Amino acid sequence: MPTSATEFNTLPCIGIDISQRKFGLIWRFRDATGHPFSVRPNVVFECDSVALARRLCRHGVGFGAFFGYQVVDDIRAGTLVPVLPDPDYPLRPISLLWPPRRPMPRRMRAVLRHIELGIRQELDSMRGLGFEPAR
Repeated sequence: MPTSATEFNTLPCIGIDISQRKFGLIWRFRDATGHPFSVRPNVVFECDSVALARRLCRHGVGFGAFFGYQVVDDIRAGTLVPVLPDPDYPLRPISLLWPPRRPMPRRMRAVLRHIELGIRQELDSMRGLGFEPAR
């Protein structure tokens, strides 16, 4: 079990390369002082599917780097576990975008508010699962 992110360059890892963006082939972290650093994981299997990568991790093929929402059901079920107790993977914002209209229709505002509340509830329910989602 790794104790720091730097160990992923020697442990078997699953790389995810969706649309050749290389997201899952270079893992980004922050050190204790908050400075970013990158690790090239020891990729033993590369795929372009988050679902396949999760399945490979569940079967013990290697470690993977995922967004919390991609693995929250596996973590709740106990089929995957976070390996670094203090998340040092950089947080990424969630943005809701809509076409500019002035004034914004009430229905649009209501839908956006509903989505925002749903996301906040899901993030709150993820607390205590081994990672601390941003608010």
